[in-house]
Amino acid sequence: QTYGIVEHDIYGKIYAYEVDGYGNYLLMDDANVPSLMSIPYLGYNYDEQIYQNTRRFILSPDNPTYQHGSSTSSKGSSSSSTTIDFEG
Repeated sequence: QTYGIVEHDIYGKIYAYEVDGYGNYLLMDDANVPSLMSIPYLGYNYDEQIYQNTRRFILSPDNPTYQHGSSTSSKGSSSSSTTIDFEG
């Protein structure tokens, strides 16, 4: 709670994916569990408004791991940079 919540210019207070305790943080999410998106599933004690702000960020192009194509969009992973595009 002390370091993991940051103020985003667009989304307000959101959960950071990684922090170092010195004020530096990484804003993204990963497609695997554990992830910020899976907070409710994991039973983490969370603030609903901050979680919803974080979810809006995760599912937006502002998330550096967000991927989209002509037929689908999803959160991706920092280890995958290829956009998946299902057609046909």
